[in-house]
Amino acid sequence: LLNDACLKLSKPWVYCGAVASYGMTMTIVPRQTACLRCLYPNPPPPGRLATCDTAGVLNTIVGTVASIAANEGLKLLLGRAELNRGLIHVDLWTNSFDIFGIARREDCPACGLGHYEYLESTVGPQTTSLCGRNAVQVRVRGAGTVAFPELAARLAPLGQVSYNNFLLRLSVDGYELTLFPDARAIIKGTDDEAVARSLYAKYIGM
Repeated sequence: LLNDACLKLSKPWVYCGAVASYGMTMTIVPRQTACLRCLYPNPPPPGRLATCDTAGVLNTIVGTVASIAANEGLKLLLGRAELNRGLIHVDLWTNSFDIFGIARREDCPACGLGHYEYLESTVGPQTTSLCGRNAVQVRVRGAGTVAFPELAARLAPLGQVSYNNFLLRLSVDGYELTLFPDARAIIKGTDDEAVARSLYAKYIGM
């Protein structure tokens, strides 16, 4: 969403994220460098990747990668020094620091073709409040099939988890998340769609 907004407004921005012991940052200048959609044409399927809540995050990697990203922001503001034109990947547990060159894709839906699908809400999660049930349904278009055993193993330390071939259920912090193989979920304990999206992202990922 941030990538689409900055491309549409022609504003440079700095992507930065961290989970577990590693972090990444990428400086994006519209129409000059690759954008985040060039790197990730499609979001990873829900439940496939670890989140900060399922894998944790070392405070040291947050500080490290945030410092690099903040320095890139200073370069952008001042218009001086060489920008990072690739993806910087740092893993403090393995002592690795890598810079990967990322080519701008002319067929990129966002920076190449100017289709801002996340701004237009044609991709990403769709939510529906279920009347009278204190629950919200979350649906992710084109998500594929969720691997329940792998996801259940990551969620087990966070709450009560059970699953079979047809659904996975997580009870945590007064909420109950029921996830189906197509990545659709029913989140009980709230009728607030924003809260439901947040819980989905926190525990399942999207």
